[in-house]
Amino acid sequence: MAKSPTPSKGKKNTPSRLYSIVANIITGFSLATVLLLCLSVASAYISPETVRLLSLAGLAFPFFLGGTVFMFFISLLFAWRRSWIPLLGLLLCGPTVYRYFPINLPSPAPKQSLKVMTYNTAGFGLWTGDNKNKNDDEGNNRLVRDILRENPDIVGYQEGFYGNSYTKHVEPMLKRNGMYHKSVLANGNYIGCISRYPILETDTICKTDVPNAVLFKIKLSNADTLHFIVMHLKSMSLSEEERKTFKENVDQLRDDDDTDSLNYAGLFHLARKIARASEPRAQQADIIAKYIEENKHRNIIVCGDFNDTPVSYTYQTIASAGNLDDAFVESGNGLGRTFNRHAMVVRIDHILYGADYWEPHAAHVLNRPDRSDHNAVAVYLRRKQ
Repeated sequence: MAKSPTPSKGKKNTPSRLYSIVANIITGFSLATVLLLCLSVASAYISPETVRLLSLAGLAFPFFLGGTVFMFFISLLFAWRRSWIPLLGLLLCGPTVYRYFPINLPSPAPKQSLKVMTYNTAGFGLWTGDNKNKNDDEGNNRLVRDILRENPDIVGYQEGFYGNSYTKHVEPMLKRNGMYHKSVLANGNYIGCISRYPILETDTICKTDVPNAVLFKIKLSNADTLHFIVMHLKSMSLSEEERKTFKENVDQLRDDDDTDSLNYAGLFHLARKIARASEPRAQQADIIAKYIEENKHRNIIVCGDFNDTPVSYTYQTIASAGNLDDAFVESGNGLGRTFNRHAMVVRIDHILYGADYWEPHAAHVLNRPDRSDHNAVAVYLRRKQ
């Protein structure tokens, strides 16, 4: 009787050579995306004055996040034993991911809450290219009428503009609705506050070249003064043509996926300009954060156009001062895009509040791109006992 062949000793069931190559490639790409994602998160803690180019890593956070998620699913399909690499990266960066894209249960506005808004108004709608807004007719002051329809208690605005239309129509509208109003001139436009409560005084707390942050002391009651800080920090100073260059390149990638036709020179110029603007913004953030830290025992709300996303040194420095929380992160949902032009899908307008004093509800973005190049952010804040 013939003996059946026995398996040769020393041979093991090893993965095929092709599998090993694919697994190693996937591992390499996974490590690369995780490292870039972690670098992006770390950039929020390193001043652009130290390493200017790191500010670009913060702006690229959603791309690095998307790459890491993509590699996680690729790993599951083709090399599941290596899927722990992108998964670990996502877990390590989880708090930053949540801050960038929060998800909260619905929180309806409670009674006796304070509705706070921040709005970069683009000259109260005069600088959007909408000719309907340029008539000296009360019915055409649509942006201000929109604000009043929202029935806010306090509004911090940036890029206000005072012309004939404002003095003839806007100020009377505010008075008829029982609103107080104060502002400070900043580089040809205004940083201001509209409030249902008396505004006691103003003070500029950050002035590098022009006023960048203005304090409005608001009397909520005889025993309660709110320190309301409205900011408009250094912008990226991109021209209309430069913004169009960015949009054209994004559209090119979306439609054709053709990298050969990209305007690399234009993109490199944009990157340098954006990185350069991050330095003065970091200086402003340091000044404002110092003021907040010195006055953290006070009732403080900070709002305005930060010109930076939640993954940035500017945002991190100000948000970590005192004991502030982000209203949108704590009670909003989704990306919350506030700049609504040229394919730049970012949240750069924020409302921060003293966590010892307030509890946020129903933070949301008012998407009205026909009014301004920014969307307003609003939240209901209930006073803690």
